[in-house]
Formats: sequence, C-alpha cells, structure tokens
Amino acid sequence: ARTFGAGVGGRKMVRRGGRAASLDDPIDRGGARGFAGDRAGRREHEPAATALSRALAYAPTDVETLRELARLQWRAPSKALVVTLVTLAQELPGDLDALHDAARIAKENVGDPVLVRELLAKLFRAAERLWQRGEAAKGERPADRTALEAHAELVRLEVEGGRNKNAVDWLVEGARLPVSPADRRTLLRRAGDLAREKLGDDARAMQLY
Repeated sequence: ARTFGAGVGGRKMVRRGGRAASLDDPIDRGGARGFAGDRAGRREHEPAATALSRALAYAPTDVETLRELARLQWRAPSKALVVTLVTLAQELPGDLDALHDAARIAKENVGDPVLVRELLAKLFRAAERLWQRGEAAKGERPADRTALEAHAELVRLEVEGGRNKNAVDWLVEGARLPVSPADRRTLLRRAGDLAREKLGDDARAMQLY
C-alpha cells in the first residue's frame, strides 16, 4: 500500500488493490498491525512501533493496536509505555492490569513521583469501585488486593514526602473500604496518630480515635 494525499475530512488515504481507503478503516488498521508485526518479527522494533503509532492516530482507542504497541514498548519501558497503558486501561473498564503496570513503570523506569502518585490514585479508585460493588476484576489482578496495595503505597509515599495531611486523608479513605472492623480501627488509629504528631491537630486526632 502507498500513502497519497488526504482524503475526505483530511484523513490519510492509502491505495490498496485499486481502491482508496483510510487508516481508520478496520481493514487498513489490520494492515498497519500486520506491517508492524512483520517488522517486529525481523527485530525492527522502531519501525514497528512507528507503524502502530500512526495507526493509533486514526483509531486511538483500538484495543488490539494498543496491546501490540505496548508489547513492543515493554522492550525499553519509558513514559511512552505508560501513556499507552493508561489509554489501554481506559478502553478496558474493569481490568486493572494495564493501570497497575503503568504505575509500576512510572515508578521503576520513569522515576516521576508525581505521576506515580497520580496513577496509584487512579488504580486505587478503579479497584475500590469494583470491590465496593462486589464485582470481580476482568484481568489477573483482583480488586481487593489491588486496592489495598495501591492504598498502602500511596500512604507510604505521602508520609515519606512529608505530605502528612494527604496521608491522613488517604488513611481515612482506606477505612471506608470493605475491610474488617479491626483493620478499620487500625487505619483510623494511624490517621489519628499522624494528625496529632505530625500536624499538631489534636481535635482531628480525637475524632479519628
């Protein structure tokens, strides 16, 4: 196929078998994925990723294309992979795997603490919604464990960063999860301790105990 000019609405058109077609046509997106797969098979990963990115410019929510692009980007994890995973997570409601991986890459490979906290908060909210509704996650990561792990990491990061008010707020929010009464008391007690010792807010501490 060869690209020529712009078609209706400014879309790039390709000549395929004597017909003009746009890359937002499923047939042509499949062709772009096939080209990318061929390049990846030859270990030409950069051209493959470029082909998939171009396909996504015309169909940014195509799940299979996003998955193939993420597969290539995993070879050298970067912020580009985080963006791909977050977009994929938006198209897979109820599946926590992509968002979990995005948070992990942001922490381990990108090293952006603000982005890490933002993604962990998104992950916590997504997992919390499923858990509160009693719905099972569609991916490999269960909602309850994912919510608890994301919550614990958020609290740890806020305390380590000296953002103790945020940590107190997260602990209070964690106490609203469907955890046992003992776990709820532990979370509120810790929130009260932080409020008293780090914020000097005895009134709030008394409310939390």
